[in-house]
Amino acid sequence: MKRKTMRSTARSLAPERRSPEGEVVPRLLSELRRSGLRLSTQRIEIIRALVRQGARHPTAEEIHQTVRGQGHRVSLATVYNTLERLKSLKLLNELGFPDGPARFDLNLEPHVNLVCLRCGGIEDVPSGRLGRTTLEVCAPAGFQVHRHRFDLYGLCRRCQASGEISPRP
Repeated sequence: MKRKTMRSTARSLAPERRSPEGEVVPRLLSELRRSGLRLSTQRIEIIRALVRQGARHPTAEEIHQTVRGQGHRVSLATVYNTLERLKSLKLLNELGFPDGPARFDLNLEPHVNLVCLRCGGIEDVPSGRLGRTTLEVCAPAGFQVHRHRFDLYGLCRRCQASGEISPRP
């Protein structure tokens, strides 16, 4: 089987650069390369799957299934290692939840996560006034915020429209 070179891989990325998500893929790959990580075909496909599914806040297992479903051989360990490297480079946030697997968020801007208790979906909403309120709360105490995470739990529009108004057990 012919092995892809970096040049052929770069050419295969060119069509994606036209879409908004196509700007993110090359940036993430560039940062990984700069950090010393070898950009294998598997890692490139992991990044592509992460970006395509980014708004859904995918789990490592979902990314793994997507990449394998496209016919690429990749281990779950490679997915986790790639996500860990992105996290260590502060290019991605890991969202841990007590009742499920960690999810990964490419949105590094201050925002609120709206978490549906029925379907498990997560929607990002810009924090706006919440960011200012956080500063107002912390300033009198002299507390310096380095990072924050704000989640609201409820039911999304789709689950409300389905008539199911109670969360899943």
